[in-house]
Amino acid sequence: MDSGQRSACYAIYRVVHEQFRLGNITLKRSNTLIGSVLSDSPAGWRVIGITPAALNKFAGVGFRHVPKGVQRAHLCDRIDTAAMVLARNLPLTMSELFDIWEGRDQTVLGLSTENKTISETRYHKILNPNGELFSNKYVGYRYSRSREGRYLQTILPQPVGSESRSDVGRQIT
Repeated sequence: MDSGQRSACYAIYRVVHEQFRLGNITLKRSNTLIGSVLSDSPAGWRVIGITPAALNKFAGVGFRHVPKGVQRAHLCDRIDTAAMVLARNLPLTMSELFDIWEGRDQTVLGLSTENKTISETRYHKILNPNGELFSNKYVGYRYSRSREGRYLQTILPQPVGSESRSDVGRQIT
């Protein structure tokens, strides 16, 4: 996201913040508006890990495509992040907004059945500091066999399911 886009996102956040503080829009609507704008950046919905079960699903299709039932799950509920950035009487500064949002808008690839408990689920870490892997599409995320597929194959040096505790990260929020 370039500086012009960041400025535009910040301007929208300020309007949403004002309207939320005035009671003209709900937290749910505010979350939808802010989330839509801020998720457009590469850091939006940034994938930082994959559960062993999701990795098994990818391996089961030879890493050729996204297998059915694998999705991104937020480690921090987005509604809680929206509440955090709207809680103050005055809007956050631009840097505060992006620091909070990008720090909390992290996801783990997991099975749909793992989504609600993802913060308690073990996962393999994915090194993706700029959000270039599994980046946002209008719906879902980008995946190519030659890029993300190849990366997934390299993060597991041993057979899926036999990982040791040191191979697995666990995000505690």
